[in-house]
Amino acid sequence: MGINRYGIVVSKKVDKRAVIRNKIKRIFREALIELSKTMSSGHDILLITKKEVLDKTKEEVLILLKSALEKLAVVKK
Repeated sequence: MGINRYGIVVSKKVDKRAVIRNKIKRIFREALIELSKTMSSGHDILLITKKEVLDKTKEEVLILLKSALEKLAVVKK
């Protein structure tokens, strides 16, 4: 089929500081790496973050991302 490609968008509306925006991207990349073992291949996925992500821990981000990808039938349950 192919490979999965990801894009992660964290705008300045989330936080003005680049350090924080890059930290959010790293958290999402770690979650995607962990979930990639159970994902089907051949998908292009764009993740657009919102300001509420600042209040979440890494584990909460992983759970939210997994449930969103399960709804799209990208991650196997």
